[in-house]
Amino acid sequence: MKRLRVDHHTICAEVSSTLSFIRDQLTEEEPQDLYLLTSDTPDGKKIGNILKLYFQAFFRQVHVFSIENLNGEKPELFKNEGLRNLVKTIVQIVRVTSNRGDRCVINATGGYKAQISFAGLIGQVLKIPVYYQFEGFPSVVQLPEMPISFDYKIWLRHFRLFWDLYRLGVVSIKLLPKHVDLSPLNGLIEYQSKEQIRLSSVGWLMHEVLWNQFKEHGRLYLPPVAEDEGQE
Repeated sequence: MKRLRVDHHTICAEVSSTLSFIRDQLTEEEPQDLYLLTSDTPDGKKIGNILKLYFQAFFRQVHVFSIENLNGEKPELFKNEGLRNLVKTIVQIVRVTSNRGDRCVINATGGYKAQISFAGLIGQVLKIPVYYQFEGFPSVVQLPEMPISFDYKIWLRHFRLFWDLYRLGVVSIKLLPKHVDLSPLNGLIEYQSKEQIRLSSVGWLMHEVLWNQFKEHGRLYLPPVAEDEGQE
């Protein structure tokens, strides 16, 4: 591949940062797949398609995902639905690429500050590198790893509620056991209406991460299976 020469002062940070992965050989020697996540707006979708055509010369495949309700002109939908859909899409992409054995990194340069923070959080809890290109920098830099982890005890203590909310989407408060105290779950659940709750974006991510960890390492937390006394 020819040496890339990019003037980062004349192109947008999203393009400059993505090209710097190739130029500085931060990815595989031959970059594989690129996943572009766009806002749910006509301009967002149009730009996504333009970038797809541009980046096809550098990647094996370029995929574009328009994140439903990720629209800055509709603040309530952006907060209540758009960010949740962004988290779900990133986690799904990471799971699929990791299961294929591909090395996955997150470029958190583009988008609103809220999107950048969620992308950074996802990278930290899933233990994958997160890169960002600061204004005036010629290329991306890897954000430092932080000792971030979810509270396993809270999740286990309220597992049934997490499980129901994850599967059903929303749960009526009237159907909750009387002894359930929701106060420790502030920030992890949110009210869909006066009578219904659901997992927040962070709560959904918490369950997704800890449930997959539990499936992999659950035997460390469970008592040994009792052997049949009659079995020789």
